Amino acid sequence: MSKLSVEIDDSKWPVPCTHIQGPFTPESTDLMVGFLDSFSRHEEDYVHVIIISHYSINMKVMKALGRWQKANRAATAKHCRGVVVCVENIKGFHLVLSTLLSITPTNYPIEVVKSKEDAVAWAEKRLKKMSRC
Repeated sequence: MSKLSVEIDDSKWPVPCTHIQGPFTPESTDLMVGFLDSFSRHEEDYVHVIIISHYSINMKVMKALGRWQKANRAATAKHCRGVVVCVENIKGFHLVLSTLLSITPTNYPIEVVKSKEDAVAWAEKRLKKMSRC
């Protein structure tokens, strides 16, 4: 099994990007959660782009992400305008997403696309739409 690599880039805020290469593990989840926690410090709307090169269902990880979502529901409701996940196998990823959402539903939309370009376009469109509200 390959070693996890997580690249975190918030230089294009309000469209921060996380690129995950390797299986989800408790360690990678901790890193991701730390990044998610930093979003609230910006005090402005954002759409998170997540690019996943490899994924697997790990119930410990799904439960940890679910706990984070539940504990941070108010913070995400305040500024998160959506999450867009870029993954090659969209059908397969829907199973992972369904598992996570069955543990804790989100208070923001989640879109799943095949390319980074589509992900960024969706994020920018979503931010523009929300700024008109």
